[in-house]
Amino acid sequence: MKICEVLKNARVSKELSLRQIETRLKGRGMNYTHTNIKRIEDGEFEKVPVIVLSALSEIYNLDKIEVFNMAGANLSPMKKKELNVFLNEASSFFYDETIDEDDKLKFLMGFQEIYFKAKFFNKN
Repeated sequence: MKICEVLKNARVSKELSLRQIETRLKGRGMNYTHTNIKRIEDGEFEKVPVIVLSALSEIYNLDKIEVFNMAGANLSPMKKKELNVFLNEASSFFYDETIDEDDKLKFLMGFQEIYFKAKFFNKN
């Protein structure tokens, strides 16, 4: 099953609308529209921001590592545990109101670059 199908099925099974997901993402500090979420579910986006995949995994109660692997990350079981710890700590970082928004953005961009490089090298 493709990641787009998994995300859509998870949303539908939780009886959540695209706009409700948009609102929940905004509550997490992410300005990601319902139309972009629809495009993800329709398989139109080749790259989805890591933080969005992570947030959707939390909202839908999906295993983040499995979602990342479906997106092409190809994480090994050893890396899975380490990444789960990291993602839980990173989530706390993004909800910390004492941290400047620019610093959060810098962290996110760096993490995203690492993610996509790892994804590219795991394909080759």
